Amino acid sequence: MTPRWPTAFGAWPDSPWTITGRQATAWISVPDAVVAHYLHPDLRPPAAPGGHPSRLRFYAMEAHGERFHEAVVSLPVRAGELDGEATPILWSDSEAYRTWARELYGWPVLDAAFEYAGALWDAPLVAGATGSSRARVREGELELVVDEGVAPAAPAGAWMVRRPWLTMRRTLHRGGLGGETREVFHVRPELRQPGRRLAGRGRVRFALAAGDPLTALGELRCDVEVLDGFELVVGGDVALVSSETLSR
Repeated sequence: MTPRWPTAFGAWPDSPWTITGRQATAWISVPDAVVAHYLHPDLRPPAAPGGHPSRLRFYAMEAHGERFHEAVVSLPVRAGELDGEATPILWSDSEAYRTWARELYGWPVLDAAFEYAGALWDAPLVAGATGSSRARVREGELELVVDEGVAPAAPAGAWMVRRPWLTMRRTLHRGGLGGETREVFHVRPELRQPGRRLAGRGRVRFALAAGDPLTALGELRCDVEVLDGFELVVGGDVALVSSETLSR
């Protein structure tokens, strides 16, 4: 069999990826300082004195026979005239997932160690379950604790992605000597199975690097939604929103 170009070493499976599992989402609000810290000025939405809608989401999932975990923080973005959300802050314990995400979509996924505890992550998931999710990362740690037991909620439908999901990729030319191309993509995931949706209450804590505006938020009370048994296809429908090539 001919190896995949340029080499079969370290190759990740091509898109699309079918991902199944469970996720817990904390819906929070973040100030302009968080958006300004993490997003380039070209991608920032208008200032929001009352805060921007955001989420911290923990996953326990499986794809291509590998079980792994992920934690993401979403932020609102504006690309030209298109308003959406992006996940520019991500961690995972899967090397294959990190390289696939970085090389195809430009997601800056970093390594982390995960600790999941409580009935929230047991199988089967039952009403009243509580539990916690923690990611230990290079800069510190982040945690979601569900302390008010989850209860069945309305069907999920298209709940996983409520706004256009945008992702940004920066490609360097000639090893960084020939300028760069900045691209924005609209990734349209297909939710084949919405799974069961449950809702509860909990708290979020960010303990990252000193000076990080997420750390300054302290501990936040939040609504929590859990999606159990979802099946999501990522990479089957991707549209180019914008592309700009800059010379050195």
